Amino acid sequence: MASKRHQVSEWRFSYRVVLPVVLAVAVTVAAVAGFVYWSTARSDDRALDRQTRLIARAIDEQARLLADGQAYYSDWDEAITALRNNDTGWLDDNLGSDLFSRNHSDRIYVLSPQTRVIYAMFNGGRTAASRFEADRAAITRCSTSSAPSMRRAPSPPMTTATAATCPPSTTSSP
Repeated sequence: MASKRHQVSEWRFSYRVVLPVVLAVAVTVAAVAGFVYWSTARSDDRALDRQTRLIARAIDEQARLLADGQAYYSDWDEAITALRNNDTGWLDDNLGSDLFSRNHSDRIYVLSPQTRVIYAMFNGGRTAASRFEADRAAITRCSTSSAPSMRRAPSPPMTTATAATCPPSTTSSP
């Protein structure tokens, strides 16, 4: 009878002490796992928000720099004179190569008010005016959008310079 009493006593001990301890540990582990999951999800959301804001600022800064550079070159008296005189050598030396080397512009198009190509540069060298046709859709899309980075320079008679921050077309041959 003593052994039966001992078994009942062990069972009661297990039921009264071990089971609550096991349940408390399981609840604690579940709570910690839930907290870790929740905090990492929030951390990921915050990191994504920060990265989105950072990229937006970088794009805005690049758009501002492009617009400022475009305004600088379009107001340059020597450039306007070279355009009026069709001095493509001066344009190559001072406009095309300068924008390619300093601003890393892979395409430059100087257009008349009628969107006729006056000067075209592709990857640092002068190219045929027909090259503009390959990019016309992207440029038209950018110029008709309400993007704040799109500016038209004050146009002297016969010329208009336009800079857009839209991505270039995927074609790569001049």
